[in-house]
Amino acid sequence: MPPSCPELHPLAQIAGGDGWRLSLPHSTDSARLIFVSRGHGTALLDGLAQTVTPNTALFVPAGTLFALDAKLRQSGLALIVPSQDAPDMQLPEAALCLRVPSRQAQAEFSALTTAMSQEQQVQRDFHAAAARAHATLIAIWLRRQTLAAAQSSGLRADQRLAQTFARNLSGCINASDTVAAHAARLGVTPTHLARACKRAAGLGAGALLTGLALHAARQLLADSPHPVGRIATHLGFRSAAYFTRFIQNHTGRTPTQLRAESAARRRQAS
Repeated sequence: MPPSCPELHPLAQIAGGDGWRLSLPHSTDSARLIFVSRGHGTALLDGLAQTVTPNTALFVPAGTLFALDAKLRQSGLALIVPSQDAPDMQLPEAALCLRVPSRQAQAEFSALTTAMSQEQQVQRDFHAAAARAHATLIAIWLRRQTLAAAQSSGLRADQRLAQTFARNLSGCINASDTVAAHAARLGVTPTHLARACKRAAGLGAGALLTGLALHAARQLLADSPHPVGRIATHLGFRSAAYFTRFIQNHTGRTPTQLRAESAARRRQAS
């Protein structure tokens, strides 16, 4: 469920128990600003691979394909902005990956997020309005860093193709979809699309399709009460049995086991 007002969370919290909520390709209805304070890795952002180092800010607009390698135990924060709040804030329109080397900028971000975190913990009267005000200040901080970075927007042909493919995938999950079908819609061969994605995103087109379906499946198993068969049908799998094999091949557990593990983690957290 998306939050009712902007929220700030530790990166480890939104990554989930074993990191799949962040590490598998996915998109959400909320915009997110992720600030990695410690750790190195790679992010998939709007179809392109991005190197993540300490003091990296990643802005992920709503509906943008995203994944963050969670194996390297990054530490940081995630600001989540619901879609109904985004238009009134000074958020960028495009996805961003920014290095923030300035100690002053890092200190400003720390002060802004500390203030928002304190407000979030207490939740006094007018909390939602205060949360939006804090989030707006953080969004302005991000816009200032964008101006300071003066990024170049020039992309190679393979990057443009991978980005278009990623945008076509966002919010459209169907396990029966193939790389060949997507390539035909883009007017290229499956081999060309696969190579472009591998070079630009670090993952082949098939791996992106698989990761997106796996994230959606795990999210529905963890967060919804729907039977396994209904989830399989919703995601475009030919049968519940095929869906179960897909989950087992990629996680080593059955859908029922994954659902039980998620329920156990929720009980421990409460």
